[in-house]
Amino acid sequence: MRVSDRRDVQNLLDRFQVSTADVLVLFCRGKVALDNPTNGEIADCLGCNAAIDQTRMRNVVIIGAVLVGMAAAASAALAGLNVLIVETNAPGG
Repeated sequence: MRVSDRRDVQNLLDRFQVSTADVLVLFCRGKVALDNPTNGEIADCLGCNAAIDQTRMRNVVIIGAVLVGMAAAASAALAGLNVLIVETNAPGG
């Protein structure tokens, strides 16, 4: 949806019953409005927190999805290894 002016913004907020006093609003997949969501709520809405299959063997587990962690994960995946990245601060690093 393209928002072109203030009326469009207000109509969108009204549609999701969100007041302008709310500091942070995430419209997720055009279906849900999250008011001041946590990183976990954002990740859940975007499908990033799918249950981890604990029976699946991993070749590499990377703790932290900072730039170096993401580079290591990409290199390991290119080498054909099964990679799991664990990050607590932000979905997708």
